[in-house]
Amino acid sequence: MPGLGSVSGLASGIPTDEIIAKIMAYRQRPVELLKGQRDALSEKLTAWQNVNARLLAVRLSASQLASASAFQTLAAASSNPDALTATASTGAPAGTYTLKVLSVARAHQLGSDQRFADTTTTSIGTGAITITNTATGAATYVYIPEGAGHLEAVRDAINASGADVFASIVNDGSGSNPYRLLITSKTTGTAGAIQIETSLSGGTGLSFAGPDSVVTAASNARVQIGAGGTPIVVESSTNTITSALPGLTLNVKGVSASEFTLTVSRDNNAIVQKVQDLVKAYNDFVDYIKEVASYDVELKKGGPLLGEFGLQSITSDLSSVLVRSVSGLQPAMSALSSVGVRMASSGKLVVNEAELRAKLESDPSGVSALFARSGTATDPSIRFLSATSATQESTGSGWAVQITRLATQTRVTAGAEMSGTLQQAETVTINGVAINLTAGMTLAQVVAAINAFKDSTGVVASATQADGTGTGNYLTLTSTGFGSRAVVSAYSTVSAYTSGSTGLGTVNVTGTSPEGETGSGTGAQGVDVEGTINGEAATGNGKILTGNAGNATTDGLSILVNSTTTGDKGFVTYSRGVAAGLTDILERLTDPSTGVLTNLQQGVQTRIDALNEEMNRMVDRLATMEERLRAQFAAMEASLSRLQSQSQYLMQAMAGLTASRNNTK
Repeated sequence: MPGLGSVSGLASGIPTDEIIAKIMAYRQRPVELLKGQRDALSEKLTAWQNVNARLLAVRLSASQLASASAFQTLAAASSNPDALTATASTGAPAGTYTLKVLSVARAHQLGSDQRFADTTTTSIGTGAITITNTATGAATYVYIPEGAGHLEAVRDAINASGADVFASIVNDGSGSNPYRLLITSKTTGTAGAIQIETSLSGGTGLSFAGPDSVVTAASNARVQIGAGGTPIVVESSTNTITSALPGLTLNVKGVSASEFTLTVSRDNNAIVQKVQDLVKAYNDFVDYIKEVASYDVELKKGGPLLGEFGLQSITSDLSSVLVRSVSGLQPAMSALSSVGVRMASSGKLVVNEAELRAKLESDPSGVSALFARSGTATDPSIRFLSATSATQESTGSGWAVQITRLATQTRVTAGAEMSGTLQQAETVTINGVAINLTAGMTLAQVVAAINAFKDSTGVVASATQADGTGTGNYLTLTSTGFGSRAVVSAYSTVSAYTSGSTGLGTVNVTGTSPEGETGSGTGAQGVDVEGTINGEAATGNGKILTGNAGNATTDGLSILVNSTTTGDKGFVTYSRGVAAGLTDILERLTDPSTGVLTNLQQGVQTRIDALNEEMNRMVDRLATMEERLRAQFAAMEASLSRLQSQSQYLMQAMAGLTASRNNTK
């Protein structure tokens, strides 16, 4: 090998290097065999990694159909998209609305009354420019120093001032004075209306109050809902309106000459696309399996995963889920073939789109149950919420529900009553939100003021008796949420002993400590629902009851309990749709820590590592062997060289003796 020296064979005449090379080549054959095994395993590892990648794609596509919410996707179609478009989110009411765009939101624009011949020479003057938002009264002062009063300098000063406007210079191309300063509000609608006052001296001056100074008037978007009768007009300072209709975002584009329709309906196109995405991902997996697990007759070579039992098990499990009948569903809608999705003889899925669309129109809930996790309850006060891969499908009439305790809200009632009006301003802080109350407010007005902040505090107010029941003069605060995690924490800036106060007091009160400043406040911390599902333990979180981890049948099953009484609450059923079933299996297969494919890859990698270690040891031994051979051959050559030298010396000595003897005769 290079670097180990060379034995020339000059003494022996033997091709020593060639002999050593052949010996080492023969000894190298086991290493080459191990390399072949390693390369085959590396090919197999790559194949397993690609299988994992394709199954992750199937898992992602299946997850898009595993929840019932996937089948509640809505689309909003406008018959006049030039005037208005819309997007719909879950919860938007389906239906057709008649609309008309009366105006669009526009930003206020003011142009200078003066025209200028240039932008860098003519002095406008020095002093101050005041820009005021007429809706809020907020004013920004822009100072123009001496020597910086030309048009570009004024523009730059305004843009650097922090005012809610931007300034630009417009060249209208007219005559010898084509330049004007244009000020545009950054806020659309009347909320961004501006007024500009100037106090400049020493130059031409600048004003925005002339008859042609309004380049664009500030206007709000106004959309009419309904036609005839008394239609509703919705107004917004922006062209994006989110509060007009629940779950709908209206995007105003332009004024419409007449009414048009906005139709909100289930987005079947999106659902069909998700089904097609799942089919494509699965078919890509099938195609790849045929590539890596088949035998090529012409090449007489099998794929890297040919004969792998693990792969056969995976493909069998997946195909079983795809062709099975979903438990708990009506026979006519219990298999993929019911909606036009079938498995061909090739093992690949095919979709009859027309058949799928027809089923989405005629039985959308049935299609949802076929693909997604679904459940029903026999008692109207119980509602199925969700399940996990650990939840077992119900059998028979379903899983019996037993409620032993109902969830409650957290309550705090003031320790002193509010019998009249507030005699002074008072600030109450509820769950960290400060609410300012003014003198003269009645208890009803105080309640209304607090309830105006319920979305941020998570608390509603009411006027009750001292124990929080009925109707009275005591301020009661109740959490909007249920259970042990529901929080009410409140205090006031005015003592409960002060006449004409809310009675809440300056000491913080909570559901667990409601006594407060007076020591007589009442209340209670909310508790979670308690009960069992199918006789198995469950944990409550507010009104939600979830089967405990490790339960034989109900692990991860969640139901919503709206009942007002405890006791037996009928049965809840659970079905795992096809997409949900695929998601559960693929979760176990592709989990990066414990998945079957992870273990298979780790097993192959372990074998590769072992082969590499063995090859390294063999290479080290071969290097030692070659070094030893070269040393032995070198020693042999050295010995032969010494013998040859001795032989030459003896021959020379004998020749000398012979010559001497001949000379003496």
